[in-house]
Amino acid sequence: MHTDSHRLIFSYLIGIIIFLLFVIGIEYYIGWQILLAPWRQVSWQALGITCSLVFFSYVVRAIRIYSYFLPETRGEFVACLKLTLLHNFFNNLLPMRAGEVSFPMLMTRYFSVSLTRSVAALVWLRLLDLHALSCVAFIMLGQWWFDWRLNIILNILWLALPYLVFIVIHRVSNLPVSWKLSPRMMQIIAALPQTHASFWQMWLWTGLNWGVKIAVFAWILQLFAPLTFAIACLGAIGGELTSILPVHGVAGAGTYAAGVVAGLLPFGLSAREALQAAVNLHLFFLSLSIVGGLIGFFLHTPRIATAATS
Repeated sequence: MHTDSHRLIFSYLIGIIIFLLFVIGIEYYIGWQILLAPWRQVSWQALGITCSLVFFSYVVRAIRIYSYFLPETRGEFVACLKLTLLHNFFNNLLPMRAGEVSFPMLMTRYFSVSLTRSVAALVWLRLLDLHALSCVAFIMLGQWWFDWRLNIILNILWLALPYLVFIVIHRVSNLPVSWKLSPRMMQIIAALPQTHASFWQMWLWTGLNWGVKIAVFAWILQLFAPLTFAIACLGAIGGELTSILPVHGVAGAGTYAAGVVAGLLPFGLSAREALQAAVNLHLFFLSLSIVGGLIGFFLHTPRIATAATS
């Protein structure tokens, strides 16, 4: 018990240290005043459109949660939106991916969903997220790597991968009793999509969410650096992929920007330009995460109020 507490404290200290080094490093290398100056040139119209599209992606994610956990969520879309906004807030603000823990906790509190089911669902949804990001990356990279015909064929094959995994899971769940896995494994498998309709719903909502989000983030990067849309998409994907890192700063400070820069540098952008664009993108989505979290906090639903007092 003491060892786990020490590890947690140590992890948070690392996150805080990364955050402080990031803030000091930016001031030394560029200067925060210079880095933030380009925002003065961004029109209110562009800012309004990008913010609206990001919040649209939050709504899509809430629909995904609502659809996945039926019938428990039936008639409770607002509660799903509240959960989505709060989970996004904690996930983006807390260091070392500690915010992911909020998802099963909120699902249990709001909808009485078991931890086994909610954790298994979260893992499945994160795998779908990773697959969607990789699909966008392969489409963009394929422009340089492959002939367009081969690029289309390879992407179709890669798009089919989650469906093949679903088929395997479906076959395992229908094995004879004597062939089945341990009860715990069967509980986990039972928490995953069981029908073709539920699988395709999750797949389509995931694709729509990431399609909108990456397009908006690419647009933001283009406001701060001379980039093509394809290269800006790869930079945005680089930042999002840092979510799988075991080491993460407070609010993703340092690690997220490093992921964006890593996605941009191979295409000829200077390190200074890449860093400036990356940090401004991070500040943009972090601000929206905070606003979304505040909206989620004050969003009232009767069901949640009842659950909290029961």
